[in-house]
Amino acid sequence: MIGKQRRIQNKGRCAIARIRYLKPAFWKDEDIAELPHHTRLFYLGLWNFADKSGRLKDRPKWLKVEIFPYEKADIEKMLQQLSKHKNNSLRPFIQRYEINGINYIQILAWDEHQKPHHQEQDSLLPPCPYNIDTIKTTETIKETITIKGMESVLGEPTPNPHRTNTEVSSIINDFNTIYTSNYKTNNKTTQLLINARLNEGFTVEDFKLVHRKMLKNWGADEKMCKYLRPQTLYSNKFESYLNFKEFTTKLTEKGVKSYLVGKAWLSSQVENENVR
Repeated sequence: MIGKQRRIQNKGRCAIARIRYLKPAFWKDEDIAELPHHTRLFYLGLWNFADKSGRLKDRPKWLKVEIFPYEKADIEKMLQQLSKHKNNSLRPFIQRYEINGINYIQILAWDEHQKPHHQEQDSLLPPCPYNIDTIKTTETIKETITIKGMESVLGEPTPNPHRTNTEVSSIINDFNTIYTSNYKTNNKTTQLLINARLNEGFTVEDFKLVHRKMLKNWGADEKMCKYLRPQTLYSNKFESYLNFKEFTTKLTEKGVKSYLVGKAWLSSQVENENVR
C-alpha cells in the first residue's frame, strides 16, 4: 500500500487518511515501462494526492512541491507524457480537463486499481463531463470541456467529413488487403486512431507506406507479427513506424503468406499503372 491508514481528529470529526494500493503487476506493465523513470514515480505520487474518485487539481507547481520537493522536475512535461495515449490502448494514464476556468486531473481506470477506504471523504471536485471512451462529435466536446493532451483528436472540425470517411475507408481497406484481414471500416476505435494521425498532418499514402514497411519488418518475426494491427500501427508511435528502417528476418509460415500477398498486390498495382 502507498500511504498509511490512520485516524485523524479534525474539528471533532474522525477522518481516514488516504490509502492507495500498488499492485505487483505495475512493475511489469508494458505501457508503464515506456515512461521515463521520473514520470513513473510521479504517476505514483499522483495517487497519493488524488481524492476518493481519483481526481485532483491540475496545479503543476503545487504537485512539484508535494511529489518532488528536493529535486528538479519538469512537472508539465510529465503530465503531458501521462496524457498521451498508451501504445496498446486509446486511453492515456490521466485525463486533464477544465471546468469554469479551473484545471483538474482524473486518473483513469481508478476504480480498477484502487479501493479507497469506505470512510474516506467523497470527492469534492467536479467529475470530467467527457468520457474519453465515447467520442461523439468535436462540437459537443468543445461546448463542455477542454481536454489537454488530445489536441490531435480534438482539433478543429474536419472541413469535409465525407472526405475523411473516404480516407478512413481507404486506409482500412488497404490494411485488409495487405494483411489479408477483415477489420471493419466503421470500428470507432480504429476511426479515432486514424483521424488522430490525419489531424497531425499524416496522409493516406503515409498509412499505406507504414502497412508495407511494417509487413517487411515484422511479418517475418514470430514475436512481432501479432502487433501488425491498427491498434498498434496507428498509435502515437506512427511517425516512428513511418521512418522504420526496412529489413527482413527469418520468415514464419504466416509471415511468408502475408509478405507474398503484399508483394502480389504491389505487382498488380504497378501493372495497372502501366496499362493506364
